[in-house]
Amino acid sequence: MGNTKGSFRTQQDDTLRNKKKGSVDRYIVSRLLSYVKPLKGLVATAVAITIAGSFLGPLRPGSLKLQ
Repeated sequence: MGNTKGSFRTQQDDTLRNKKKGSVDRYIVSRLLSYVKPLKGLVATAVAITIAGSFLGPLRPGSLKLQ
């Protein structure tokens, strides 16, 4: 019962073959969101801290100057 190379087909193979450039796989996105949903408070906090840090980053050199 030897299988030749390429005889196995998976959902991922079909998805990659039929994927258009720039398209989003809804199955993967919905699965990702189902994992993140219980952690939405922590994810929102992490996003807020990241955005705040990106705005405050350029101010750091000027605020650390010594007389």
